[in-house]
Amino acid sequence: MKVREMLTALRKDQLQRLCEIREKSVTGTVSGLLERLARSYRGNIETVVQDLRKEDLLAIGNWFDGQLELRPGWRQLPIEQMRRAFTEATTEIVQASSQSLEESLTLYSSQFNGSNTIARLDHTQLQRDVNRAKRVTVITAYYGERLLEELLVACRGRVRVVVNGLGGRRLEDQRKRLKQLTEHLRTKSNNVEIKLGFSEGIFHPKLYIFEHPSNSAVWIGSANATAAALRGHNEEILMRISSIPASVADYAKQVWKSAKPLEDCVVPVNSLIAFFRTGLLYYKPYALLPKTINPFRQMMLELPDDERKKLTKFESVFADPEAGIGAFNIDRVFEEQCEDDKTLGSGLGEGEKVLFRQYAVETTYGYWVSERFVDEVDCMLDRASTNKKRELERLRDWLLRSKDDIVEAYRQYLTDAKRTLEDEHVEYPSTYRYLFEDPEPGLKLIGTLTHLLTDERQFRRYHLEYVSSELPELWEDVLSREAFESSFFEWLAATSSRKRRPRSAATILDAIGARRGASAQEIRERLETRLADREGQWYEKVFLRED
Repeated sequence: MKVREMLTALRKDQLQRLCEIREKSVTGTVSGLLERLARSYRGNIETVVQDLRKEDLLAIGNWFDGQLELRPGWRQLPIEQMRRAFTEATTEIVQASSQSLEESLTLYSSQFNGSNTIARLDHTQLQRDVNRAKRVTVITAYYGERLLEELLVACRGRVRVVVNGLGGRRLEDQRKRLKQLTEHLRTKSNNVEIKLGFSEGIFHPKLYIFEHPSNSAVWIGSANATAAALRGHNEEILMRISSIPASVADYAKQVWKSAKPLEDCVVPVNSLIAFFRTGLLYYKPYALLPKTINPFRQMMLELPDDERKKLTKFESVFADPEAGIGAFNIDRVFEEQCEDDKTLGSGLGEGEKVLFRQYAVETTYGYWVSERFVDEVDCMLDRASTNKKRELERLRDWLLRSKDDIVEAYRQYLTDAKRTLEDEHVEYPSTYRYLFEDPEPGLKLIGTLTHLLTDERQFRRYHLEYVSSELPELWEDVLSREAFESSFFEWLAATSSRKRRPRSAATILDAIGARRGASAQEIRERLETRLADREGQWYEKVFLRED
């Protein structure tokens, strides 16, 4: 029993008296007085009982006759004993209600499970509710298309999904892929609809509702509809409630009403976050291709200094020059074959000069490029990486057809190492003798390198001067957001006074009318004001038009 529920038995004048005691306004409707008192008492029924007079207790006892288990003859008790009896009776009801609520809740965790009170979180747990449901509603910030498909394909009733909407060119790709997912799900259920949720920051809820006439349930917690969240990679929790509270149903209704259908999803760029999300981040790919391996590294570490010095005599055409036994290097095998087979020669010309920074805003998280310049930047980077791309293509094609030759070179490298150890009488642990007959490390190196060069995404990463990525959703982290935004506007401020400003800076500064030498704060305020003014579709005219 709650405070408001208990006080419904009282007349308006009785409620007004309690408001006076609590030093609250006595004007307004009965409903308003009840709301005021409920907030004032903060759920403490014992305090309420102490403020009630005998006539109040009689009114409440008569109103809830049969629900409150009051002792016989309670109406004739003195006021203090009557209050004690009411406190005991209402406490029992609250405890029973809490026990009932506890029985309707189940906590699921992807890591801290196995006890009697916490169950293991897995997408199959949700699938059981999907199988029974007549209507499923999923509201999630992040999602995996495959995970969503596996989760929802079993539902034969109505399916409603709201996910976080992206920005700029990413939004178009998102809409396309979600339309395909919708069509696929409609092969199982005709009533499927996916919408996009937007907010000033980021649309970030995680809510799963499964409706059925007899066994409805709602799941609420931290887990998005992604494989990382629902297959144990992340530590996540979800609470399953074996009924759907009215507040949850109302929230889902409001979210669904405000979300945008995929077919009509033109999102205004009217805030800084929305503006930033339309661009892409570019950064230099510092990842190096793994072209070397040294199976003798651990053995050399265990050798005494005097034994290790004997290895200075080691030589192999396929090894890097370094102290001891150098690493086997695939580049050296390739160079040897290029000398023997002139058809492997490159014949490459000079690459194109990269004017990348003309189009980018430097930030602490990389170079931000607005969608106006993304296509131009990508074409420029593709042209500039021609030489490196050709070199990697030659290496990839050679790897695919020369595996046996590389393995033979690796065996020769092992033979050279063994000969040096024997000729110099190096005493090494016998446990390492297998290395001289084991081609597996060389095969593994070939496999790794081949995979990286045949995977289109990885290949692009290795040959481009810069690689792009979507802007991470750093808005939920205050420090990350401040670092990105401050570096963005500080760079604009630094370039605002230059005689020849980069195109990226000039596009923004000229569009907002920033003066030369403007401060970072001034530029930020002007941009925010411009974004908030939707008249004339300012963003679309400035950042989406073609030169």
